[in-house]
Amino acid sequence: MAVAQNDADKKSVDFNGRISMYAGMRTTLILDDQLVEAAKREAADRHTTLSSVVNHALRDALLNSAKPATAVRPFKMITFGGGKVRDTSPAEIAELRDN
Repeated sequence: MAVAQNDADKKSVDFNGRISMYAGMRTTLILDDQLVEAAKREAADRHTTLSSVVNHALRDALLNSAKPATAVRPFKMITFGGGKVRDTSPAEIAELRDN
């Protein structure tokens, strides 16, 4: 069985060599008129469908969106006893390890 998939129109070839469309989720969106007109022009320029342009744009927006960085709290060593925090250099750690 040969299966071909084209991102522009999501067609596949079935066992009998017929071309069939993949079923997709249908939904209703309210879009700005200017946005729809620009998307239709883009679809015409690319010789593809409006759905394909919207799918690609939404996919790109979701995959490439800058995720807000989560605030990372600085690490603070919990100490017991005097409450003093001593910064130890890597050389001091190596010396303590080796002794």
